[in-house]
Amino acid sequence: MLPFVQKLVELGEQVPDHLKPKVRMCDTLGYGVTYPGAALPRSIPKLIWTLQHEAGVPSDRLEWHGHNDFHRRTSTPVTGWLYGCDAANTTLFSFGERNRQPPAGGRAGRIRRAQGEHSTPRICAC
Repeated sequence: MLPFVQKLVELGEQVPDHLKPKVRMCDTLGYGVTYPGAALPRSIPKLIWTLQHEAGVPSDRLEWHGHNDFHRRTSTPVTGWLYGCDAANTTLFSFGERNRQPPAGGRAGRIRRAQGEHSTPRICAC
């Protein structure tokens, strides 16, 4: 995956900012874990660090898309946010996802509590 993302970043340097590629980390089975001591690719903190520092993807081009197969629909995107992922996918009123993404308000509230009262999370509706 890393060589592919590095090539995307390289190609993105040739286009205007609004056309630069975003990297969406899709945990479609819910195997991502929140602790940094886990091995790649399961450790969300290590995955984000690797994409930022090894592939050169800036935070504003990283997006988390997780699922709730193992009841981590809130903890994994908040971990991603805390470790530098700028966006997390969600739904409006829990419609539109097969596995119940959390509502936008709930996710924004959880991220706000994790980072402090003055943070402004960027939420992407699926």
